Amino acid sequence: MRAALYARTSTGDGSQHLDNQLVKLREFAARMSWEVIAEFTDQESGARSDRPGLNKLMHHAARRNFDLVLVYDLSRLTREGAARAFELITRLKRSRVEFWSLNEEHFRTSGPAGEILIAIAAYLAKSERDGIRHRIMAGMDRARREGVHIGRPKVFDDIDASEIMEMKSGGFSIRKIAAVKGCSKSTIERILREA
Repeated sequence: MRAALYARTSTGDGSQHLDNQLVKLREFAARMSWEVIAEFTDQESGARSDRPGLNKLMHHAARRNFDLVLVYDLSRLTREGAARAFELITRLKRSRVEFWSLNEEHFRTSGPAGEILIAIAAYLAKSERDGIRHRIMAGMDRARREGVHIGRPKVFDDIDASEIMEMKSGGFSIRKIAAVKGCSKSTIERILREA
């Protein structure tokens, strides 16, 4: 089996060391007689989706450059909750790459329990998404009751689209129009798109 190792610490300030994880992962891979093809690392929060090491790992997995990914524990892969973990593991499975967690020794996508674990993760992910949606709706309802404007900023409604189009055809740049109107460049772009 060709293995890729993934390790992550929350900070690169020296208080946490990637080697603490990598040594254990290398030892386990050696015991399993796996060939370690690559090691991917990040030194930033697992709550961030966009991590360079994780992005590279997923890119190489999509090209099937290895057969499995080994992490120290599931929290090293992500701290964004079950939905994000499920999304990443599903992407690996679609690329025919297995996922193993060293600390949660029974959490792996290979073998007879693999499909059950994925089904459980999918259920948890759906429950988490539903919970997030309900919390957002409740928050929006509360904000509306308190008189908070929900939706498109009011500044958008106060800008005359025909005047914006006239300025644009008169040679004004989007940045200049936004400066004159006292709004963001993206607001002007949106008005022009919708017009």
